[in-house]
Amino acid sequence: MDLEIDYLKLFKSMFLDELSGVYIVQVEILLAVGALCILLPGLFLVHKSEKIRKRQVLLTYLTIVYIGIVLLITIFRRPLGGKPYSVSTKLNLGNLFGNYWEVRIAFYAILNILLFVPFGFLVSLFCMNIKKLKAFRFIVPIVVSFLFSLSIECIQLRTGTGIFEVTDLFNNTVGGILGTVLGVIVYGITCIII
Repeated sequence: MDLEIDYLKLFKSMFLDELSGVYIVQVEILLAVGALCILLPGLFLVHKSEKIRKRQVLLTYLTIVYIGIVLLITIFRRPLGGKPYSVSTKLNLGNLFGNYWEVRIAFYAILNILLFVPFGFLVSLFCMNIKKLKAFRFIVPIVVSFLFSLSIECIQLRTGTGIFEVTDLFNNTVGGILGTVLGVIVYGITCIII
């Protein structure tokens, strides 16, 4: 006997579970430290140098703060050694029309994708402003998203704060790709409008 799955309730529950252990005060501290270490000095340098633009400083600030938020979610909220040296090389994206567990796996895939969309977006906008990357503006954010995800998986493996999962690596990279596409579109639209 299959029970009907309340998709919205399940997704909301999983989303909140993934954020458990991350507190608003931590995000506020990230914002404040980022402002003191990046934003204020960067804006000072904008006034002293014509080579540095406000947009670059703001994108650097937002990207570094977002990296901090991702690390809070994926590593720092978890106890050290909780999952020692676990590796999953199987690519499992779940099934939204399957049983309860398959739906949960599909929702984890969606959450991992959504986690990296803002990262891909910010990195792509950052790359749009670097003339030397003109030929690689679409590739660099995707590679950076993959490398950032790979770093997280390796740290989780080494510290036991999570499992090294090929599925997470794949989903995070897909999120980076979607964020990159979104960034290219937004950049294109702003170039037309401005």
